[in-house]
Amino acid sequence: MALQPGRDNSAQSWSVDVADLDAETWDLSVKNPNAPEETPLRAPRQKTSNLSLA
Repeated sequence: MALQPGRDNSAQSWSVDVADLDAETWDLSVKNPNAPEETPLRAPRQKTSNLSLA
């Protein structure tokens, strides 16, 4: 498949090599491969334990 004219693959491209696809599921769901991993959310008690009561 050809890229759109004037557009090259870059670090921001979502292109995926067909060899990297799971041959059983052919999962083509939208996932940005360049997005940073999300950090897990902290529990409310963890958040409030850092507060100082003055």
